[in-house]
Amino acid sequence: MKKIFFSLALLSFLAFSCTKTPDSLPISGLWKVQSLDGVNVSKFNATFIVNAADKKFSGTSGCNQFSAVAIAIDTVKTTLSLDAIITTKIGCPTELGKFELDYYNALRVLDTYKLTDKTLIISEKGKERLVLVK
Repeated sequence: MKKIFFSLALLSFLAFSCTKTPDSLPISGLWKVQSLDGVNVSKFNATFIVNAADKKFSGTSGCNQFSAVAIAIDTVKTTLSLDAIITTKIGCPTELGKFELDYYNALRVLDTYKLTDKTLIISEKGKERLVLVK
């Protein structure tokens, strides 16, 4: 009986220790926006921060900060969706303001992602919208 109990306890421990927790998912962490719709926008220093454990995300457009009420990540289907985006309302210079509007619009419609090494590519209906790097 002790051998059976010990074997079951060991199997349970191994099963749980090999399972990835949401905060250990490769998509979690701070990402820097490299390009938007094929245009290099790294000069704006925009970020995309994913907290998969809490199902939240936040970041900055280089001018304003933003966050989403909730984020849904499916690592099997590699889908990603955001709830309503909340932003601060600081006035931005013209070029940065245009980028910010385009960036927020892209975030609202994203639906899938692809991870390659230290690059996160976010798409809308198969069209690559954002390229982010760690």
